[in-house]
Amino acid sequence: MFDARRRPMERLFYWWVALAMIAGAGWNAWGAVPQSGPASTTIAEMIELGGALELQHGDVSFTGPSTGILGGLYAGAISAAGCLAGFQIAPAGSGSTIQAIVNGSAAGPIITTTAGHQYVFTTYLYSVDVYRTGEIYHSSLHPAGDGWGGAVMPADVRFVLELQDIDPTNPATMVAPATVLYDDVIPNAPPFCQYALVDATSMQCSIAYTYVSHISLAEVRTALANSSYVATAGYVTQLVESLSNGGDCEIASSTTLDFYPQYVPPLNTLIVASYRGSGRAVAEVQNAAGVASLASGADNGVRGVVRTTKIPSARTQADCENAALGILDDAGGLAWLGTYQIWSDFLPGGTGDIFPGDAVTVNVPSQNALFTAIVRTVSIDVVDLPDDRGMYTIEFANDLATPLAMQEESSATAIALQDMPTTLLTTQVGAYYLADLTDVQITQVSSTTAQVDAGIAPASGYGIEVRSNDYGWGVANDRNLLGRFSTQTFTLSRLARTQNYFLRLYDSSSPPRYSRYSAALHVDYPL
Repeated sequence: MFDARRRPMERLFYWWVALAMIAGAGWNAWGAVPQSGPASTTIAEMIELGGALELQHGDVSFTGPSTGILGGLYAGAISAAGCLAGFQIAPAGSGSTIQAIVNGSAAGPIITTTAGHQYVFTTYLYSVDVYRTGEIYHSSLHPAGDGWGGAVMPADVRFVLELQDIDPTNPATMVAPATVLYDDVIPNAPPFCQYALVDATSMQCSIAYTYVSHISLAEVRTALANSSYVATAGYVTQLVESLSNGGDCEIASSTTLDFYPQYVPPLNTLIVASYRGSGRAVAEVQNAAGVASLASGADNGVRGVVRTTKIPSARTQADCENAALGILDDAGGLAWLGTYQIWSDFLPGGTGDIFPGDAVTVNVPSQNALFTAIVRTVSIDVVDLPDDRGMYTIEFANDLATPLAMQEESSATAIALQDMPTTLLTTQVGAYYLADLTDVQITQVSSTTAQVDAGIAPASGYGIEVRSNDYGWGVANDRNLLGRFSTQTFTLSRLARTQNYFLRLYDSSSPPRYSRYSAALHVDYPL
């Protein structure tokens, strides 16, 4: 069994930039020589489209008509056609126009710049997954290039592109709401994107700063009472952030959503809040072949160990499973470590020196030892300096004895019984769990019912199980069962003003397989 706490990665990057774009001649930054043709300012690190991010592309002042893209995210080569999301700038007389560009095409309203004004460009993105790729774990059987894990996690990502027009002569414009140029979901968005602050052929502007930061892992959207419950047209995304950072609301605890006084929604406003839970990632994996080889009489052959992976960190349950596979790879072999002493005069011919990290082949017939190991430490005791003669002490070990690719530690963490995962066989890892219901939503509420759209239509032999609590999944328990459905849309009963529903996809296997994580729906509506 392997456990590790799953938590969001907190990262904050700042780039302070001063750019002067030369019309028709590329750009000149920090005294660089102008160049012909398109030019861009990018960051070296790819941005992971996971969790919730805020990208502020600077306080921009335009000094002339410009052509290019500001704050662009690119899944491939940096070009207008390859821009996943950004702000498109086009010349308009003595000024410019600003419009969102999504998947290479212009979208949303067009804003015309005004001379002397400052423009703040901001992109918010909300992914249904916190991490978009799994960690990779290696073992003696799966070295570099053939590790366990590293799978890309598909996810829909909501992009919100905002523009704030600030008139320095009018202080009220500094606190006025920003104009939303785009607010919609990009299905199956790429896991990583290149971020280019500027991609332009002719850009006459100055940019004061830019930054990228993780924000609250919650998406809050509101709509007027006569709007559809389906969170599409008519809904406005509200920023969950501190008031000083421009937020509209905050989540003070796991049970309350509080709006700031100046942003309190009207009576009977429809509110949709989406977020991911967190907890300890746990996995239990069993090597059936190894158990069978050790079984004898009353000994069932089961040997167990609990470990916490330190490096690479196990951020999710899937990471824990892949870490277990790496450890089980090595558990079936022989662990070797040892020390070898030799005078420098007797080092093998052609050996200039020995360093930690070198590979050595050990052949000791008396110990029935024939294996390859890695040198871990080398100590040299110089006993004859004039003749450059020393005594080498070489410590070596194979990965089974001292892993190089993974660092573990013992764990004494108690895990609640309802949090214990399904014990998987090594052959089941990566293929056991069904898809999570990440697009499930409530489409209508009445005093006695709630209509649900699961987001996917179950295939033949599949269904959706609904429970009032997030435990007891399976055909053997009906105590908290609210229903099993074979259609994408269905109706659930309401018994109280506040009602919780937990949903998982299942199949007709024996026993049935389920989604790895539950989708939770919470309704707070008068009876």
